[in-house]
Amino acid sequence: MLNGRKEAQTAKEFIGKLAIKTRNGETPIGTLSGGNQQKVILSRWLAENIDVFLMDEPKHGIDVGARSEIYGLLYGLAEAGRTVVVVSSDLAEVISVADRVIV
Repeated sequence: MLNGRKEAQTAKEFIGKLAIKTRNGETPIGTLSGGNQQKVILSRWLAENIDVFLMDEPKHGIDVGARSEIYGLLYGLAEAGRTVVVVSSDLAEVISVADRVIV
């Protein structure tokens, strides 16, 4: 069973933590910008304490500001001991974010 009060509290927490630009936690994800949609998906994973994150083309469809926010979050996850795998066709992106590269 879902706990509406807890869901609302978690949504409010991650809207603040990830600087998601929205009116409130009730806004449909489809009405948000691409970067904010990605932050919402990341917040869902973070709320579940997932240890391995697979990011496929993480900069696709988002602006430069959202890109740097998402990369900052990914760096924080890696520093916290979580595994972050980034799949990208952009070599410059891979070089800028990866500790190891596999081709």
